Amino acid sequence: MKAKSVVLSLACLRGSASFAFQTERSRVAFGARTKASKALRSESLKSPSVSSDLTGFQLFEFNQLLRDTAALNPESLDKLVLDKLTSESKDLLRSPILRPWALDVHRAGSLAEAAARVLARKICGAEVGLEMDLDTSGLNRRTDYLIPLFEAALKMNCPCLSLDLLEITTRDPAATSYLQPFLFFKGFHAVALQRIGHQLWRRSEDPVAVEVENLRDPLPEDTCQVLPDSACAERLYGMITASEARHTALWIQCRCSEVFGVDIHPGARIGKSIFMDHATGVVIGETATIGNGVSILHGVTLGGTGKPSKTLIRHPQLGSLVTIGAGASVLGDIAVGDGATVGAQAVVTKSVEPGATVIGLNKVLSKKVEKETKQEGENEGTWWAETGEAGGYYDI
Repeated sequence: MKAKSVVLSLACLRGSASFAFQTERSRVAFGARTKASKALRSESLKSPSVSSDLTGFQLFEFNQLLRDTAALNPESLDKLVLDKLTSESKDLLRSPILRPWALDVHRAGSLAEAAARVLARKICGAEVGLEMDLDTSGLNRRTDYLIPLFEAALKMNCPCLSLDLLEITTRDPAATSYLQPFLFFKGFHAVALQRIGHQLWRRSEDPVAVEVENLRDPLPEDTCQVLPDSACAERLYGMITASEARHTALWIQCRCSEVFGVDIHPGARIGKSIFMDHATGVVIGETATIGNGVSILHGVTLGGTGKPSKTLIRHPQLGSLVTIGAGASVLGDIAVGDGATVGAQAVVTKSVEPGATVIGLNKVLSKKVEKETKQEGENEGTWWAETGEAGGYYDI
């Protein structure tokens, strides 16, 4: 009995010593990683790199380069982004799971073609282990037709793809590379598919669609919704008839809804630099307009009221730099001014002034309380409505 106690005591001592040793080793390793991280951060600030392993600081520098390029030479913006995607996807060429997606980037001659390959693969159901070059699957014939069609439509929106990626990597902390949203963020995919569908919808020459287009205010000149290249338009319109274009646009909307859970009508007009975060459950109606730099979270509805409208415009018209919180519903032919914010779960049925913040049911947060609330929220983490202060908001 005494010998057994001695053995147990020795085991406990050995375990304690081992635990202490492991703890000290972890502490030393953590210190080494911290020093290495600081050194890497300092080095990245001195000489930013555009390698596939971007730190946050390097990504910031690359984004700034793209902004400067967009201002001076927007035509070369897509090439810079494609080169970046090619660099980031090199390691994936060795992956048995992700190799097909990496090949979509490496085989492309333009950013529009790379996006067309990825989008065609996704909405046609090509997944891991399902090769696109199998003649027996029928998948090859469909994607062979869709890829050039998608490419021509996306080139008519140049450089919206690059600007969307730039906005996502700037505003989303989870996006640590350009390859992440390009391959895996369905918000980016849904917006890109809608851009394709919108060009096809315009090709349909539907009288009602033409009348709606004439009723709506024009988007800012730099939204890139106009046709920048007549050759691309001729190529796209030469590939598809007006009737086929209309139904193909609706098929793309249907597949986007089925695959991504995002339902955006091809008739909606969307500007550049769009950040659709998570995107699940987003619904955008046919006559809606979205300006530049708009952020939309999941569960947002830009819909109609179901009541008869005086004009053919049934859906909201969003200005630029608008933020729509998760689960919010903006309904009817109303205008949401530039820089406005719609809070999560809010219901908006009346027009919103530029820069205003809307919560609840058509409640506008007063500027004074909003400023005080932001200061209090930083210190106490409380929302202004919990204080019970009168006059914190007013009806639209």
